[in-house]
Amino acid sequence: MACPNKSVAQLVALHEFGALDGSQQQLVLDHLIECEDCYTQVYDLEPIMTAFRRHRAEAIRESPRRELQEERAAPFPARLRSWNTTALMAACLLIVLSVGVLYLLRKQDSHSNGVDFENGGGLALNRSPFADLAIPKPAHAEPSPGLRLRNPDDAFERAMQSYQTNDFQSAAEQLDTLRELGPSNLDEVDFYLGASLLLIGKSQEAIQPLTRSAELSSGARLEASHYYLALAFAKTNQSRQAISELDKCIELNGEHQSAARALRKKILEASQ
Repeated sequence: MACPNKSVAQLVALHEFGALDGSQQQLVLDHLIECEDCYTQVYDLEPIMTAFRRHRAEAIRESPRRELQEERAAPFPARLRSWNTTALMAACLLIVLSVGVLYLLRKQDSHSNGVDFENGGGLALNRSPFADLAIPKPAHAEPSPGLRLRNPDDAFERAMQSYQTNDFQSAAEQLDTLRELGPSNLDEVDFYLGASLLLIGKSQEAIQPLTRSAELSSGARLEASHYYLALAFAKTNQSRQAISELDKCIELNGEHQSAARALRKKILEASQ
């Protein structure tokens, strides 16, 4: 069935291109919750948006080459202005590089003293001893057979179909998009978003959604959120945070208690 609200429907494509202001964006997001036709249109636009982003990236790469050709063809006064701009940009770049060198020197000095400059003063290691830690896939119940997906909350199950087939990259992308629509099961969306990111090796990116899940969840999911957040911290060499999350998991006396105790012991042994 076609969308009855033509004025809002015309904004959907512009929303995908990021061409709307804040109030218009919110208008479209609210509309997507109610309108199945426009909600489906957003998913139909995905191949087009992928091609657009690829074309934009290529255009950005080609931009310096075109600018050089235009500069050579420009008259002398225009080139002089261009050189002044170039000199200013070079000065800015030199400042940035100087700041970067100072940062690296400070970081190197802190590492030589056994201090982790980035993670609040913990023990410094070039690479986490748990970087290759295997991530168990959290279980998820299959949706009912013949379920028809009609709104943003049900779209969660569509994302989980990718998750169940181990297409964690696709699941993470869909879940990340879904959470912007304000689903009723936001804690569950954040948990499986974090788990999917962990399973594709993006441990640092997994920390934020798992932290949100731990804040919103209760019961078994709260315990699982603490455990998988601990895994993310361990894999990114943040041992103190990992121990803290493991202690919370153990205290809840749930499914992951035994694994949490074992990992806690390994982290403490590795830090000695």
